[in-house]
Amino acid sequence: MTTSNMIELSHPCIKQLITQDAQLEKLIKHIGPITFPKRPSPLKSIIRSIIGQQITVKLAQTIFQRLTETVNDDWSIASLSKLSATKLQELGLSRAKTQCIIALLEHVQAGNIDFQKLPYLSNTAVTRNLTQVKGIGQWTAEIYLIFTLHRIDILPVKDVGLQRAAQWLYQPTNTTKAETLKQCNQRWTGCQTIGALYLWEAIRRGYLEYDHIDVL
Repeated sequence: MTTSNMIELSHPCIKQLITQDAQLEKLIKHIGPITFPKRPSPLKSIIRSIIGQQITVKLAQTIFQRLTETVNDDWSIASLSKLSATKLQELGLSRAKTQCIIALLEHVQAGNIDFQKLPYLSNTAVTRNLTQVKGIGQWTAEIYLIFTLHRIDILPVKDVGLQRAAQWLYQPTNTTKAETLKQCNQRWTGCQTIGALYLWEAIRRGYLEYDHIDVL
């Protein structure tokens, strides 16, 4: 189950971002209030992110739906532990992602990862805790911080989609996509997640098909 909060234009982060970033202000005013989804089931959330690593959104959704149906939407350790590596790969998961999910379950069962404690840890500590699992990197941890822990100061700078969206929004002449997004991370300090939500929404709405924001 995914729930959502609505970030209104009166939100302190919106006011801060509009003051600090004229280009982002255009996007914010064009889109209006933004939805901030929340994935309240920790294990389901992180497995969903593992599935989504380095593949298209459509393929990730297809594989995730297959897994959801296979476990009958029961994301408990007991349910997931019944799935063999062969079964996970039959659902469309790569060998590496299959091993990652199995390793994650082992770490949870051993008590190395305690999802009940993660909300009380710093961003750095959460990332360190999750990335002890081989196959879980910075991006996966950051997606967990955003959508499960609802941290507002996270910008996944290695997210290729966000890099493309930032390049479209700012139209840099001598800066790479990755560097442009890193500059956003510095400029949006304290409210990076909200900026990311607007870039993702621009992608979802197909804005990147236009030459630049001023022609929308």
